[in-house]
Amino acid sequence: MTGNSLFRTVLGLAVAALLAAGTARAQNAGSTTTATATTQTNVGVVDMSRLLKEYKKRIAKYDELQKKVDQLQTDIDAMSKNIEALKAKYEKDRATMSEDDRTALKNQIETEYDKYQAEMKSRQRTVDNQEETVLMEVIGDVEKAIAQVAEQKNYHLILNCTKGPRGAVLYYATGIEITSAVLELLNK
Repeated sequence: MTGNSLFRTVLGLAVAALLAAGTARAQNAGSTTTATATTQTNVGVVDMSRLLKEYKKRIAKYDELQKKVDQLQTDIDAMSKNIEALKAKYEKDRATMSEDDRTALKNQIETEYDKYQAEMKSRQRTVDNQEETVLMEVIGDVEKAIAQVAEQKNYHLILNCTKGPRGAVLYYATGIEITSAVLELLNK
């Protein structure tokens, strides 16, 4: 069982338990026997993809990160042009070059290419790490805002109602969606 299908199974069981508890409560409310007081479970939903897409801090952080990526790409492009120039020189002059000069130029091209590959990997790791840092910060902000809005509105459980194959909620009444309230809090 994949992590996603395990999550859906657990989520389905939790929703089924909530529904069963609500049905039992409703049946007990109609009976003449006295039951102990139970609290009602309030469930809300939030569209995480919309929150992440429209959160102004995330947009600003990713724009900043994109500027860094563009600068890194400029440097990488310069390295690539240098390698291409060396290759062109090799192709143009190899017929008139001595064997030692051809070997030296081939070695220089290979060395420059190895540096280029290493630099690409290093810069990609740097960008990936920075992106992960930004994402973790943004998700932390979003989770805090969701919790704050949920507490203000007395929700006990908030589910992700993102549409599509990754969404766990198939249907909900629009009155329980708190996405706009969370966005308003985030973008203050």
